[in-house]
Amino acid sequence: REAVVKSGPRKFWGRVRSNFYHDEIAMYLTRLTVFLFLISSPLIHADVSLPRILGDGLVLQRNTANKIWGWAETGEQVTVRLNDQEIGSVIAVNGEWNVVLEAMPAGGPHQLLVSGRNLVVVDDIYFGDLWIASGQSNMQLPMERVKERYGDEITAADNPLIRMFTVPRKYDFKRARKDMET
Repeated sequence: REAVVKSGPRKFWGRVRSNFYHDEIAMYLTRLTVFLFLISSPLIHADVSLPRILGDGLVLQRNTANKIWGWAETGEQVTVRLNDQEIGSVIAVNGEWNVVLEAMPAGGPHQLLVSGRNLVVVDDIYFGDLWIASGQSNMQLPMERVKERYGDEITAADNPLIRMFTVPRKYDFKRARKDMET
């Protein structure tokens, strides 16, 4: 039979030994958690990705070659397909890759598949004419603000293939940006 010790050196050393083992187990679990996080981290295993402008609803200029680009882990093989036809397969260098899509006539819809360790699918792609519009604040006027004055024209408008991509208004005069912020 053991005697119950309510205080004194025996209770103290028992608590110290117990805390020591508890701390050692906690440290082991912490190290294991950090290790598992690092091996699954995107910094170690970067997924194939595309810039924001190359997304669903994309319009590429017809009758001219178009560059398709993005990012992947250095050394990763990236394959690009348009409608299940391979456009090109390249190895990412310094985390970047690109292929050139040969000139295509106007039309669509098409599907772009970019594969590496993962698969990126871009749907509803058309080839056509691109127009870049810029200007003062009137270039940002939403139709909602003029619906009272041009209600009939807005209602009658039937242009489902017109697409718009708005570039965020961010300036960086020190360096070129690889992509736009969300």
